[in-house]
This record gives sequence, structure tokens and C-alpha cells, in this order.
Amino acid sequence: MNKKLSMIKQFGSALLLASVCGFAAATDIDTLTELPYGQSADIDQYGDLNNAFISQTGPSNYFDLKQTGIDNYFSGDQDGVDNLMAISQSGSSNRITASQSGMLNVLLATQNGNNNTVSSIQEGNENIIAISQAGNNNNADIEQYGDNNNALIIQNGHLNSADITQVGNRHTVVVTQFGNSHAVSLTQTN
Repeated sequence: MNKKLSMIKQFGSALLLASVCGFAAATDIDTLTELPYGQSADIDQYGDLNNAFISQTGPSNYFDLKQTGIDNYFSGDQDGVDNLMAISQSGSSNRITASQSGMLNVLLATQNGNNNTVSSIQEGNENIIAISQAGNNNNADIEQYGDNNNALIIQNGHLNSADITQVGNRHTVVVTQFGNSHAVSLTQTN
């Protein structure tokens, strides 16, 4: 059964919705490309000038995005089976770019504030990234190559940075930064 579920809700000014059958675009921009089976995407945008771009390839991928505020941006690519992205951004000028390939990868990201960024790459199976950033000008860059890797990043404050790379299998990292101007860079390999 080739099921696709796409729900797009937009609230704000200058909205134009072109189509909901696999592709959508608006001034608050949503672009959704789904191929071929059972993908699900739910995009909620409140405010102005928010952008969302998502591509899903392979069966049973799920994507959920909520953006509130002004000029927030998300770009995501899911290629594989049963991958999950759940994203929430509130504030202005927050950015997330994410890529998943493989099976059963999970990205959970929440950003509250202004000018925060997340970049994530997951290549492999059963990898988990969970990120929470509150404040302004925080950055998290996480890359996972392999299977069963876990990364938890919590940053509260301003100008914090976490750069994590996991290569191989069964790595776990937890980064908690409270305050301002902290930086962590870590590579795990086996």
C-alpha cells in the first residue's frame, strides 16, 4: 500500500499554497518531496518568512516540524527506512539542516531563541541525536557514521558550540553546557 500523509499548516502573512500532493510552496515556504511509500510529514509554521524543505525517499519515514517566529529555516533529507525527524524552532533566524540515510535513525531537535544553528548527518542504522538549545547564537554540529550511536546535546545560554563526530558503532556522548561562550569538540571512533 503506497500511503502518503502530508499535513501543512501555515499562519502568518503572504501565504500561497501550490499543491499538497508531494510538493508545496508558499511565501512561508514549504517544499515537500515524497517518494515512494508510506512517508508522513507534518509541517506547522506560525509567523513570517519561515522556510521548510524536506525530501523523503524510501518507506515509512516520518517528519514533524513546528516553526514559530520569523525567518526560521529547516532543510531535511530522509533516505532509507523508518527514519524519524521531530523538529521545533521558536524565535527568529534559527537554522537546522539534517540528513538521514539508513534505517531507524532518530533526530529530535528543539531550539528556542535567536540565531541558533544545528547541522546533523546520520548514516547507518539506529542512531539517535537529541538536541536542545535555548538562548542565542548557539551551534551544534553532529555527525554519525555507523550503527547504534547516541548523542545528547543540551546548551542553555549564548554563544555555545558543540561539534561531535561519531564513526563506528555503539558510541555515546552527552554534552551539557550552561552559561555563555562554551565550546566542545569531540570525535569518537572504533
